[in-house]
Amino acid sequence: MGMSQGGYLAARAAAFEHRLSACILYNGVYDGKESLESSFPPPLLKSIKDGDEHVVNKVIEILMETDSNIKFNIKHGMWTFGIDSP
Repeated sequence: MGMSQGGYLAARAAAFEHRLSACILYNGVYDGKESLESSFPPPLLKSIKDGDEHVVNKVIEILMETDSNIKFNIKHGMWTFGIDSP
C-alpha cells in the first residue's frame, strides 16, 4: 500500500515486481488548493478572490504561526515553486 508519493512509488513497484499480487494506491490529497483553502476563514477566501495580495500574505503568515499543517503546506509550496511569499 502506498499513500501520497508512496502511492506513486507503490504503483511503480507493483509494475515491475512479479511477486506482488495486489497493490493499494491512495493519492492522499486530490486537490492541494482545495484542501488548503478548506482551513481558511471566509474573510481570507474573499481577499484571495479579490486579489488583495498584501492581506492574503499577512493573514497566511499569521495562520502559519498558529497551525503547523498550514505552515508546512505553505512553506513546501513556496519551496516547490521557488517563491518567497505565500
